[in-house]
Amino acid sequence: PHLTREQVFQVCIKLIAEHGYAGTGIRAIADALSCSPASLFNLFGSKLKAARLPRAEALLETKRQRFDFASAGLGKALKSASDVKRLQLTQISARLRPEALASDARRRKQQLRDIAVRARPALIRLKQRKQDRLASASKLLDAVSHQSVLKRGFALVRGVDGQLIRSSGDAANEAHMTLTFEDGDTTVAPIDRPPSPPTKTRSKKPAAKKPKDQGSLF
Repeated sequence: PHLTREQVFQVCIKLIAEHGYAGTGIRAIADALSCSPASLFNLFGSKLKAARLPRAEALLETKRQRFDFASAGLGKALKSASDVKRLQLTQISARLRPEALASDARRRKQQLRDIAVRARPALIRLKQRKQDRLASASKLLDAVSHQSVLKRGFALVRGVDGQLIRSSGDAANEAHMTLTFEDGDTTVAPIDRPPSPPTKTRSKKPAAKKPKDQGSLF
């Protein structure tokens, strides 16, 4: 198969990671690439060049440099973060002193007193508005209730079963009735009334017939 130097380098890195540099030879690399050692010699030009495959130190040098650079900045970053946290703790601890806590408690107590002073008149005004609305609703209820009707001289008529009686025919069928006035109730019984006289009906007179022999005047 066609091989490239990059393929050989990748296989070398893998084998060295698994078996170490001393345990990785040309034969092992050729077997991993499914080729013969001669193919590796041809790729690198000679046996001497093939023996000069990159060592583990050379392959890992770039990664080591990156790690060293990151670790060099880690201490500085940790110190900076520690300084920030220390400053925050210092600011918090300053507010947690007994004098600071007592001062804050006095300030909040004064705020509550100010709120209470302002809230008392507001509550009184709110209570007065609610009372005015309740009084208006009570007046409206009295105006539309049956009690106001009774005050004007009317009465409620109920039968034995407590149902309202709305006509004289219904009243005639009741044994007794209850009348409700403004000042109380009273019970009454219907009395017999004389029958009303029959009304006379007028008979219609027949229309006068015209004589058959009457001629025309014209």
